Amino acid sequence: QVADLAQPDAPPQTIALDKDDYAFPALVADGRYLVLRHGRKGLGVVDIAAGTFAYGLGGGTPQRITAHAVSPDGTTIATGGEDGDLRFYDLATGTLQGILDVHDTKVSALAYTADGSRIVSVSPDRTLRVTAVAPATTAVRPTEPDHCFDTGFVRGVAYAPDGIHVLGARHRGAVRWLDAETGEPGPDFAGGDDTVRIVDFDADGNHMVSVLGSGVMQIWSLAEGAIVQTLPGHPVGISRLEIGGGGRWILSLGRNGQFAVWDVEAGTHTGVFGGDEEPVADIALSADGTLAAFASDRRLVTMDMTSGQFVYGLWDGSSDATFNHVAFHAGDSLVLAVDS
Repeated sequence: QVADLAQPDAPPQTIALDKDDYAFPALVADGRYLVLRHGRKGLGVVDIAAGTFAYGLGGGTPQRITAHAVSPDGTTIATGGEDGDLRFYDLATGTLQGILDVHDTKVSALAYTADGSRIVSVSPDRTLRVTAVAPATTAVRPTEPDHCFDTGFVRGVAYAPDGIHVLGARHRGAVRWLDAETGEPGPDFAGGDDTVRIVDFDADGNHMVSVLGSGVMQIWSLAEGAIVQTLPGHPVGISRLEIGGGGRWILSLGRNGQFAVWDVEAGTHTGVFGGDEEPVADIALSADGTLAAFASDRRLVTMDMTSGQFVYGLWDGSSDATFNHVAFHAGDSLVLAVDS
């Protein structure tokens, strides 16, 4: 369902999907398309502008999709499979453009460089590989990566806004810093003994956030190589993180369905919502950092980040829908929610 924030009383546009169990929506290509995960097998692509389900990708082993990323220009969707191959599809049509044989085991995470010329992939085979996006060919082609790093077990990966530096979330409290241009590994950021499960940059690339298995969030200054702020987070662990307002705000979603808004400079939260009585299923932050949205059972609520006040709620107890996921349109004028 696609709702117009400028007309909260207007009925949302409903788009029928080809099957149930879709999750984790991400708007891409300036909000033209929506990419959805389907269980642990594949992807679905929705054409928002046309109001139609476009196509599905993936399926059974070995082409079961284990990771995906959309190119910065919004034309290509790259997928990683159980077989260790990278597949590249035309985002608009779903047509296969090329296959690269990169890893010996499944691909666990993917990310493009800012210019879209290379892609970084990580795998349980203990490697992180930076590979040039080669000319399209639909024949499976073994390829030598630009760089290959023995990273140990990596749970996640993120590219810096400069398109050069890469972060890998590792076990035993470490985040590995890599220079994808030279192939030189930088120093590990060691934040303790706990496993790092999520890692991300702020918009200017000067700070990173690492989320530990205990739910604690560590804010790092990349220039100093030191932790500048520690936030208690959620004792039960964190499943989702959003950074906005130039790094001023962090939205976190705990595994118990509790949603918190954090003032990074003050080191405190400005509000905690949801939990056992009404768990929050998903959170989103607008591109300009002024609005937050969260979805829960029969509720879709938006909040002004500056004042901490609720702007309005949609379908507040008046719908049979259970809202599982939420995302902002690139222009911040639309919010999209997926129900059960």
